[in-house]
Amino acid sequence: MNQTVPAGASPVLEKQSTLRVLRSSLREKTKEWKEGARGDGFIIMQIDGLPHQILMKAVSEGHMPYLQSLLASGHFNVSRYRCGIPGNTPATQSGIMYGENGEIPAFRWLRKKDDTLISFKNPLSARMMEKRISKDRQGILHGGSSYVNLISGGATRSVFTLSTFLTQDMQKRLSGLAIFLLIFLNIVPLLRTLASSVLELSRELFEYLEIRLKGRTQKSEGFFPIVRIFSNVLFFEVATMGALIDINRGKRAIYLTYNGYDEAAHQRGPETKYALKALRVIDKGIRKVVNRTLKKKRGMRYDVFVLSDHGQHPSIPFRYQYGESLENFIYSKVEEGRITQYGGGEHVKDYLMLALSSTLQGFADQNLFFMRRMFKNLARYIERNIGQEERKTSKESISILNSSPMSNIYFNFSPDRVDLEEIERVYPGLVGALVRHEGIGLIVCSSNGEPLILSRQGRVFYRNGAKTVDGEDPLKPFEDAEYIEQEILTQMAMPEAGDLVLYGAYSDSRVINFEEQMGGHGGIGGMQNTPFILYPSGVRFPFRDVKNARELYHVFARYTGNPGGDPPAP
Repeated sequence: MNQTVPAGASPVLEKQSTLRVLRSSLREKTKEWKEGARGDGFIIMQIDGLPHQILMKAVSEGHMPYLQSLLASGHFNVSRYRCGIPGNTPATQSGIMYGENGEIPAFRWLRKKDDTLISFKNPLSARMMEKRISKDRQGILHGGSSYVNLISGGATRSVFTLSTFLTQDMQKRLSGLAIFLLIFLNIVPLLRTLASSVLELSRELFEYLEIRLKGRTQKSEGFFPIVRIFSNVLFFEVATMGALIDINRGKRAIYLTYNGYDEAAHQRGPETKYALKALRVIDKGIRKVVNRTLKKKRGMRYDVFVLSDHGQHPSIPFRYQYGESLENFIYSKVEEGRITQYGGGEHVKDYLMLALSSTLQGFADQNLFFMRRMFKNLARYIERNIGQEERKTSKESISILNSSPMSNIYFNFSPDRVDLEEIERVYPGLVGALVRHEGIGLIVCSSNGEPLILSRQGRVFYRNGAKTVDGEDPLKPFEDAEYIEQEILTQMAMPEAGDLVLYGAYSDSRVINFEEQMGGHGGIGGMQNTPFILYPSGVRFPFRDVKNARELYHVFARYTGNPGGDPPAP
């Protein structure tokens, strides 16, 4: 029976058709997810430095609409986990990729036995540490790809990965350069890259002026506008496009890092609207990668994981708060001797320059006639003029190596770790002055060969395995006191930890940072040590119970056939 629809009325048939289309689309999408539920390979997308708490804030406020849709689909779950102390990228990536991070006490530290600075701004340090960590262990990226990481995980394709900058042969370098060619020789990605670069620069100028006009505290700009462009545009494009190519080729293991949020959080603060804006860009990259896995009908099927390596907590630089650096404060308390202090700079700037230097060196090694000398000279110039403080060894009496809200202090009158009693003998009153300073929350050291925790409130002794508290327990104010206690004692047991390990004073609103950063991590308290992991609902693993990132190694090792990896339950 035919039914006449009056003019201007909404056709019932059209509504029904629309509903059918939506239902059909939903059924098809569900089928796609089910087909991909048991992956043969995995993709890890790391959002550098994003705490679980701020992830949930970003999702609820609409900064990450695609990630929100993944959670709403019911095919993904999200959990916080604890990355361990120190909460930093090298420790977490080493733990995830090799199941071992027990030799990384900080982002930078001193090897006293041969007076060598180890820093994860230096590719030689990163390469050396990866070789030590990977001994008798297979990385989870064996046969896979690494993009914009500090550790390669055994990847055969490694692009913008610090530990492989200076060791790759020319063929592997050109493999990475091929991604640049795809960007710069294709009009659409080229125009997108140029437009995004201009947009990021405009946003940076606007944000800087807005903060200045409101009279708020912010760190100096320095090289950050360029760092922002590379983090949010070039590195983003390279990592995303590399992953898309690998998905088409069926690479079993892919690990990429988006570092735009971490850079913005260090610069402006992890909870600020400026840092949250960086997550919108990252959300688009995640959408591209996940959609490509869903459209892939044949070959490798992927389990997709989105995680962060550590969190961040709002911070105020020690120098801003107290009018002098930690180095100057210590210098004022010792009668003689020289002190050197190592802190941060623009990590991405050095990252970029080192990549350029290694590429030029690779071209020079190809015997390109008269151009060989030019390439070599350019590479040497770059190496001489970047990150010098990260390469020289210490010849001073006291070495201070800052890693955000944590500092390792070494006393160089002995090649071995020195006890509190020895420090007091050579520098009487110094430790007491540090303990009394309101910017220093905890000091961990050894006394007569046993661990000792000091604070203004009290002291904790560990003698023959027994814990004794003198005064108030310094760890009592922390929410996860037992966990923090165990982690810092484990850190102090590392052979190359400082003679004194200082942690910046913590409150709910901020932590004191020994570097010039408005957001910090690597110390204790707040959101520093609670990153997140988003994972397929078919993966059964107690992520919330994880106490150190190395426990995640078992989740991923089984994909590459490593018997050391326990498979997630189906």
